[in-house]
Amino acid sequence: MAQLDQGAINGVVKDSTGAVIAHAQVTLTNTDTNFALKGTTDARGQYNFSPIKIGNYILSATASGFETTTQEDVRVKHPGPSEY
Repeated sequence: MAQLDQGAINGVVKDSTGAVIAHAQVTLTNTDTNFALKGTTDARGQYNFSPIKIGNYILSATASGFETTTQEDVRVKHPGPSEY
């Protein structure tokens, strides 16, 4: 079996009513290394960070007219044997 040391984090940025937020600034910071990746949501509010290293992350999103939201303790981990 191949060793996997990478994964992905993706999602959609939405406001409190559930409407997507296009062109939001999204930052993914590895809390183990303090390395940060920056991206922008597309017209459907979607973002994708791939490939990224296995580790622990903080994800934050901000857009003009909105408060910054942060999600801590985001983990990218090795899949179990049944997940290959």
